[in-house]
Formats: sequence, C-alpha cells, structure tokens
Amino acid sequence: MTGLYVYALVDSSLDAKLGTGIAGERLRLLTVGSATAVAGKMAQLPSISPHSLRAHDEIIRRVALASDAILPFRFGTMLATAKDLAEALSPRLGILLAALERTRGCDQMTLRLYAPATPESTRPARPALRDGGGRGTRWLRHRSTAYSLPELAVLREALSRCVHAEALELHDTPPLVASVFHLVRRSRLGDYGAEVAKLEPRLAPASVVATGPWPPYAFTELE
Repeated sequence: MTGLYVYALVDSSLDAKLGTGIAGERLRLLTVGSATAVAGKMAQLPSISPHSLRAHDEIIRRVALASDAILPFRFGTMLATAKDLAEALSPRLGILLAALERTRGCDQMTLRLYAPATPESTRPARPALRDGGGRGTRWLRHRSTAYSLPELAVLREALSRCVHAEALELHDTPPLVASVFHLVRRSRLGDYGAEVAKLEPRLAPASVVATGPWPPYAFTELE
C-alpha cells in the first residue's frame, strides 16, 4: 500500500532541494501542525538490509546539512497519509518541537567509554531494587550504575563548556561500559575534540573513543 515514509522533523524555515529518498522517491516538506516533516511517497516499506539502512542514514545526513535543526525518525517509519502523521505526532508535538529546538546549530558526538573490569568487592553498593519493575525501576538501576562510574564525572568536568546536552547508555559488555552522546554546537566541535584528546591521562586505566559528528540520533525523544 502506498504511504508516506518519514525521515525527519526539520526547521520550518528550511528551503532547499532535498533530492530523492531510499526508493528514489522525491522528498518533500509536509506541514504537520506547527512542525515540518521530510517525507517521501513509497509503494511499500523498504526491507531491512545494510543497503537500506545506509541509504536512510545518508538521507538524514543530507537533510541535516540543509537544516539548522533536525530530529531524525527511526528507519521504517511509514504512515498512510499526512493526516495520519499529524494525528500520530499531535499528543507529543510540544515535546518534539522542544527537542527539535534543542538540536539547533548542533551535531552529535559519541564517546565510547572503556574500563577494565572492577572486582565486585570494590564496587560501590547499589540501592536494593526488586527484579523486574517498570520504567521507574529501570531508571533507578541506570542512575545508580552511572553514579558508580567515576570516569563519567571526569568526562563531564572536562567537556562541560562544549556540551549543550547529554544522553547516556550504559552497557553490560566490558570493557565497553558506557556510550555518552553529546550535543555540541558546530562552532565548538574543534574545542570539543581538543578537550577529548587531553582526557587520556586523566581517565587511565580507562579510555574513551570519540566518533562523529553525526545527526542527533540520540536526542530525538520519538519513543
């Protein structure tokens, strides 16, 4: 069934030729309430494949270069009509517009934090939490683990003047212990890179690997 494949929310002032999408469809701007979306009409949802995923990312990057603010949609977001898109976004439109504004003039940098395994006897005690539970319980576990990583405090102290916003993902796959996502103003990317380069002696024996700049995938709040 023909539908709209949605790539991103963008700055309403965007005025640029956006080219074509994954299926070769013409990309267009749709007004969705007080938001603007980049979408294309497709005959069917593209299959999940390395080629399609790369194409989706390349289109997001192209649009990000043309728009001063962008919220990328996840791969495979397709609705029947523009009306359906407006209805789907309506309950969260205020939150999404605030998130879009937060990305203005910024790119995402990603830090992968690697640390040697810490013996159980030396780890800070965590709050006793029952197994299972909902989002609040998971958030408490996430927060208590984050507080037990002193390297995160070092990162934040060193990079605070360059970072506009932060998102954090913790991992249970040592030596990778955390992925730290930073929104960095494009004018500060050079300063950010210089500060990251100075971190190695302060983090040892832990280490950090920086990649980017990327579109702000970690700051979309589209869940």
